[in-house]
Amino acid sequence: MKDYLNKLRKDYSMMVLDEKDVNQDAVVQLEKWLVDAANAEVNEPNAMVLGTVDKYNKPHSRIVLLRDINSNGLTFYSNYTSSKAEDIEYQPMVSLNFFWCELERQVRVEGKTQKLTVVESTEYFRARPRESQISSWASPQSKVL
Repeated sequence: MKDYLNKLRKDYSMMVLDEKDVNQDAVVQLEKWLVDAANAEVNEPNAMVLGTVDKYNKPHSRIVLLRDINSNGLTFYSNYTSSKAEDIEYQPMVSLNFFWCELERQVRVEGKTQKLTVVESTEYFRARPRESQISSWASPQSKVL
């Protein structure tokens, strides 16, 4: 298997990243790249890997969806009783990673999380499709059923 995996190499040379082509505002640049990913028909261009650490200092990662981006930061949602929420409560520093294979591009983000207001969370939940709301109520995230 090792030989097989070592032969799976790709020369990532489609794009060149030059500092002069990058916006000084990281939010503006990420917004541009999100649009580029959507235009390239990347499946789930707003999908990102969220890395957290639990109370035993064990790392965890999973995919979450970016739901907003602005000068205050990046927004994703989670059930407050999920393992990711528990991890974030313990250690609010997290990492995010976007990977857009079609563009040969990835973006890493690191920072401190902050809960949104109850009003913001409620508005988001109410905007979700009904089936998604029911699923959320019926299935406690990250818990054995």
